[in-house]
Amino acid sequence: MESQESTPTSPSFYHPGQEKEMLYSIESLERLNSPESHLTTKECCVIQNTPKALTVAISGCTSSGKTTLALLLSEIFSSPTTKHSTGNKSPHTSKENNLGDAKATHPFTTIIHQDAFFISKADCPLVQFNSAPNDENFIRESLAQKNENPVYFYARTGTSGEENVQITGPNTDCMEAVNLGNLLRIVQAAQANNAESELCFQYKDDADKKELIEQYSGVIESMRRRVGECLAVGTGHHMRNDTVADYNYGWVFVEGFLLFSKALPSDDKSSWLDTSPEVEDRCTERSENVRQEFKEEAALKKSKVMRANEEKVVAKAALMQEFDIKLFLPTSKEVAKERRLSRFPYIDFPAGGRFPGQMWKSEGYFEEVVWKGYEDSFDWLLRETGKENVDGVFVRTTVDDTVENTVYWAVDIILQFLKAGNEMVSKDNARGFEITATMSHLNNPLATAQQLYQNTSNNRLPSELQDSVRFYAARLTQAAGILLGLPQDITAQANVLLYRYWLVDDLMQYEYSDVSAATLYLTAKVSASPRSFRSITNVYAYLLSQSASLTNSCVPENIPSSYYLSESAYITYRTRLLNIEGQVLNALGFNTHVALPHPLAITYLQTLDIFSPAHKNGSGKAVAKKTIHYINTALLSPQMLYLTHQPCALAVAAIYLAAKEEGIKMPEDEWWEVFDVEREELGFLVVGMRSLEGVARRGKEIFGEKMMIAKDDIMEELGKRGLGPSNGKSNGHSKKIDEEDEMMKLMDERMEDS
Repeated sequence: MESQESTPTSPSFYHPGQEKEMLYSIESLERLNSPESHLTTKECCVIQNTPKALTVAISGCTSSGKTTLALLLSEIFSSPTTKHSTGNKSPHTSKENNLGDAKATHPFTTIIHQDAFFISKADCPLVQFNSAPNDENFIRESLAQKNENPVYFYARTGTSGEENVQITGPNTDCMEAVNLGNLLRIVQAAQANNAESELCFQYKDDADKKELIEQYSGVIESMRRRVGECLAVGTGHHMRNDTVADYNYGWVFVEGFLLFSKALPSDDKSSWLDTSPEVEDRCTERSENVRQEFKEEAALKKSKVMRANEEKVVAKAALMQEFDIKLFLPTSKEVAKERRLSRFPYIDFPAGGRFPGQMWKSEGYFEEVVWKGYEDSFDWLLRETGKENVDGVFVRTTVDDTVENTVYWAVDIILQFLKAGNEMVSKDNARGFEITATMSHLNNPLATAQQLYQNTSNNRLPSELQDSVRFYAARLTQAAGILLGLPQDITAQANVLLYRYWLVDDLMQYEYSDVSAATLYLTAKVSASPRSFRSITNVYAYLLSQSASLTNSCVPENIPSSYYLSESAYITYRTRLLNIEGQVLNALGFNTHVALPHPLAITYLQTLDIFSPAHKNGSGKAVAKKTIHYINTALLSPQMLYLTHQPCALAVAAIYLAAKEEGIKMPEDEWWEVFDVEREELGFLVVGMRSLEGVARRGKEIFGEKMMIAKDDIMEELGKRGLGPSNGKSNGHSKKIDEEDEMMKLMDERMEDS
């Protein structure tokens, strides 16, 4: 893909609860630096009370048909006004590109192409790949003119006569190569019909749009009629000239190869400034000042790249929240390669648009970079063979299908979404958590029964050890939140995300304290109270040291050296947390929304007139205090109550317990049903909220006075029970940590010597 067009849209469709998520996204992204002046304005103008357009995201491998599908869908759901088609403009930007009397059902559409948001190749991470046999002539011409393409470096490998060329150059097929912050802004602006969307990057697709529309005119016309008929039946509106009356939804179609990929940085080198041995050798011949300047520039560049990657992860998560319908087009490697290399931009000049030195258009680049990146980024979708709905993403069940069948399939999905309306239930972004398509900000995605009882990755641990891991990690998160001065709601939300993550992924995959730190950092980052990585690492280093204690029974001596973090240790820690943060986001499907029951509880107390003077003096405040106490206790419950019950039920159960303990007389009727809570659910929650003491007691019996437990502690306990390695050894984990510590010490010594 070389470029694209983006056209404005009109607002007309809105999902409740999305405005709040959009506000979170914008607050967290205000710090992003944008080189385009028109993209640096404060995004609060996007936050409006007007309805949003419905947003459809289309993703898949290169040459999977994303752009074609987006163009055809935009034509199907657009509003043509004349019968004639002239020019070669996009169908949604011209009033002249229309198809007969088959009126479209919705008048305003926008197409946004991810490929229009590439950063410059000089700022992309570097990757190494080998030329393919079919690249021989292209490589020869590129080597002859290599000075015209300074971003690529060439080296010959192999024996004479059978040698290949190893190319080092920018990786433009990874998350770091796309300005996701700007893409997010344009999507939000298009949804709100903001003028900023009109200033979007212009992208000229290599396909002939006029020819495309004419080629599939029959499909477009039949689909328009079908959409009109289906919506007319569903709403009772009368048809007028094949158009459904009163349906004026706006549409935003976003297409790109990275939209549903994992939010993980690539393994490639961050830039040419990485201190490789070759660069260091060249610097030794320079003066001390030159070497020092180079090191400072390299450190500054590396810090800038890491910060940009952190911001891209946030933007990626926010972007996923904007998509109402997600469509994925699987493609086989053979078909993807054949389609890609037969397109005009990938054919050698003058017959095509591939000029010497454009190595990202070579077959070797496709084999070792494009396809490998596709498999790595979408393995969570590709391994679900034959499953149409995977964690909120609708996957075409056929591979390499025709354009006609793909359009029929996509329109079916969209119609199901529209016809179901508020009652439609689908898979949310969070993997395996069920949530309605128009979920309010007062509700949460809930865990499924299959996740609770058939989580094989975690079931290898006894249930009491699983409970202890969650309890100790959540308690550590609370302590860190206090030392960081975070609002209590952020700490509570972090613990809910922590429990959700461990319901999806293996408890033994990462160190528990690291997962706690990464989750707290992520939750704070998308809130109004972000905290820096330096603050997070310093606080956790202190809490995990021998100088910290969570109880007043034993106050240890303060030894600053026990929680000191050297620069190399900090960088290692930060890199580790960044990786875990990406894994958490991927496991949760980028859904970080957490609704807490605390505001509901206060509202319910007022509704029940608990603060009335009719009650004994001060009893209303006492009930409120105990209600909040039980709600906070439920955060650490072994039954994972925040993952299995909605906030309204948690609030009602806490009020029931608090009122009973304070002797407050409640209405004689089953008052909890007014708040949509059944008797059986209330009974379960009452028991669950009182079970935390047993978890804390069992943890103390097993692990003593430890403030926090580690993976080695769990492995040691399993060894004692004859269930795993003993002597505290964790299958080489301790040895790995020792090697990392030794490496950090050596790095510190070198820095001190210099």
